[in-house]
Amino acid sequence: GEFLLAFNGEDLHLTYDGAAFAVNTPAITGVSSADIIFAWKYASRIWMIEKNSLSVWYLPVDSIGGAAIELNLSSLFDKGGQLKFGGTWSSDTGAGLNQKIVFVTELGEALAFNGTDPSSPSTWSKVGLYQISKPLGSKASLNIGGDLITAAVNGIVPLSLAVTKNAT
Repeated sequence: GEFLLAFNGEDLHLTYDGAAFAVNTPAITGVSSADIIFAWKYASRIWMIEKNSLSVWYLPVDSIGGAAIELNLSSLFDKGGQLKFGGTWSSDTGAGLNQKIVFVTELGEALAFNGTDPSSPSTWSKVGLYQISKPLGSKASLNIGGDLITAAVNGIVPLSLAVTKNAT
């Protein structure tokens, strides 16, 4: 089915099924949904950012509840900080568009991965770590076409340009 999930970083999440809202239904385990500040869908999974951390959590394929699995990214960011938002980014690899998942910190680092299952090295690989300007907040991103656009302190930054330009 189609569902709307709502997270605010303070309360247990809400699920809307088209008719009614339910609190923490179905339940998410492994992390408290009250600690989730941002969520999005990528590769048929729900991805969630835990507040005040560099940890992202993901649910099983085609699930809106259940056991969330942590992906701690702290060793992959040069500047530290905390995650603000995530998204998808499509780029042309020469054989057509290839969709990637991106995690962005408050300090303007954007970490991109290819793949669908982070628990399997054969289907998950780091694409790169890019520096963009500091984002203006956790709601400062938008997908336009295949690009991930960020509203940042130095203006509007498309990720496709950040990979070839210096953000400072």
